[in-house]
Amino acid sequence: MEHIDEHHVNQLKKEKKLLYTSFFLAALFVSFIWLLWLADFLFSLNLAQYGVHPRDLIGLRGILFMPYIHGNLQHILSNTIPALILGTVLFNIYPRVAFWTIIIIQVFSGIMVWLIGAPFSYHIGASAVIFGIASFLFFSGFFRKDRQSVAISFFVGLLYGGSMLIGMMPVQRGVSWEGHLSGAIAGFLCALFFKNVDLPKIEEPIDELIDDEDTPFFERENKEDYIK
Repeated sequence: MEHIDEHHVNQLKKEKKLLYTSFFLAALFVSFIWLLWLADFLFSLNLAQYGVHPRDLIGLRGILFMPYIHGNLQHILSNTIPALILGTVLFNIYPRVAFWTIIIIQVFSGIMVWLIGAPFSYHIGASAVIFGIASFLFFSGFFRKDRQSVAISFFVGLLYGGSMLIGMMPVQRGVSWEGHLSGAIAGFLCALFFKNVDLPKIEEPIDELIDDEDTPFFERENKEDYIK
């Protein structure tokens, strides 16, 4: 029984450490975009020019910079909480594929926005990546079908499903629905591609941790094996 308790204590410590690390990484990203926004606001850096500019060669640089640049205060505020929540969930539940998922979503959505985005405009903001992460978490529940992934899928759908559907439609002026849609598609593809990675570990049954020699004779299944 002591062995079982120690195993569970160590497991809880690992999960707690992973949760803290996941939150730290998400908070680091949020802090970085806030620092950039403050620098842009205070020193009039005009960082929007480094966003994705569709069908313009120099606009391709926005693939690297788009998620980290924001316009007004409302823009960055609307992305802060979702980035913090979804980023923490992503790194905590799927730590082995989290970075790759974000990179793929950023590159894919950036390229798609450059190809199909509204011309004569700069596309900026972390929304494409946020939509991609939400899409990844949502569809992972369908592809993996384990309880943890399904629960996360339900949580994301309940919390962000409505806003995601609206965000992917060209109904709000000044909002890059192309980025939202591209991010969501990238998240779906990542969920499909990584469906067999970071699967939850199957807990070892408690019965297997108990030596049969310690089990009372009358509770043993094959009593005849012990009768000489």
